[in-house]
Amino acid sequence: MDNNDFQEFMADQFAKLFGEIQTFKQDVKSEFSDVRSELSGAKSELSDVKSRLTSVEHSQARLETNLTRKIDALYFDFRETQKQFNAEVTTKIEELSTKVEALEIKFIIHDKEIKDLKRVLF
Repeated sequence: MDNNDFQEFMADQFAKLFGEIQTFKQDVKSEFSDVRSELSGAKSELSDVKSRLTSVEHSQARLETNLTRKIDALYFDFRETQKQFNAEVTTKIEELSTKVEALEIKFIIHDKEIKDLKRVLF
């Protein structure tokens, strides 16, 4: 192999090598393009998830606020109702106590009258 043949051989080898590098470069560009596309899609989906999460957080905060307000209202109504019921029960107990005292007085009077009648009759 003389010098010209060697140079042609090397030129062919460099041309093949250059062609392979160009093909590799195109393949890498294509792969990176696919990766970028997938990352862009993932980024979009992540943004959507963030948006939905924010929406859920706002909904939860609203729900907690409304629920707390409603529970407070129910508790307040229950307390007021319980106070009214207790007051009514206390009033009824006082009325019954007064009636029992009156009946005790009548019982004592009747008992005394019965004893007096027994003495007179027997």
